[in-house]
Amino acid sequence: MPLNLPNLLTWLRILFIPLMAGVFYLPDGWVTPFEANLFAAAFFGVAALTDWLDGWLARRLGQTSAFGAFLDPVADKLMVAAALIVLIDLDRVAPLIGSSSSAAKSPFPPCASGWPRPANRPAWPSPSSAS
Repeated sequence: MPLNLPNLLTWLRILFIPLMAGVFYLPDGWVTPFEANLFAAAFFGVAALTDWLDGWLARRLGQTSAFGAFLDPVADKLMVAAALIVLIDLDRVAPLIGSSSSAAKSPFPPCASGWPRPANRPAWPSPSSAS
């Protein structure tokens, strides 16, 4: 696992998940509902910026890696899934809508969609080999 700045930003985005979700479950009186919404939106916004920044830095600094290409979409899916779970738990989104929007975005597990395919392996079998 290469430890470089883009991968550290991706790990930071994963660490923001409990902060983004946990702000809604603080004891009463610590934050108002408006402040909880504001903090969660700020954590989500910072995570979105780090998502853009880690990709840009990886390409700019030549620090792309197979591990980074795998971890980045996993971090995105974890953040979106956590946000949907919290929204469903707070009755702000109907469970059917939350689960269908998540499945429609990525019906395949992150390891199937995010892991780079070897260059010498075609995406689909050629028509001539399907006899």
